[in-house]
Amino acid sequence: MLTPLAVLMGVRQRWQGVMRLASVGIWTQFALLLLAFAILVFCFLTSDFSVVYVAQHSYSLLPWGLKLAAVWGGHEGSLLLWVLFLSGWSALFALLLSAVILTHCFR
Repeated sequence: MLTPLAVLMGVRQRWQGVMRLASVGIWTQFALLLLAFAILVFCFLTSDFSVVYVAQHSYSLLPWGLKLAAVWGGHEGSLLLWVLFLSGWSALFALLLSAVILTHCFR
């Protein structure tokens, strides 16, 4: 929530430090979402039924390919996957356009 506000304030007020902070926020968000998704995949592949989501969408004899697909089989997993994709696109956008934004907005 703070990252888009930092981008808007950075562009509007021409604050380079805030723009760099926004880029760090985007990459931090992507890294944490990737970590959460990786942990969920690990829980599915190891059949860790102490996680309620895994217990609801998997069982121990399920082949690993179907366990992997079950990660996004429920509402929570698919939402996590979509947010991960969106944050990945945001991180890619920040990587590719950070130099362009900093040079054109802060002349």
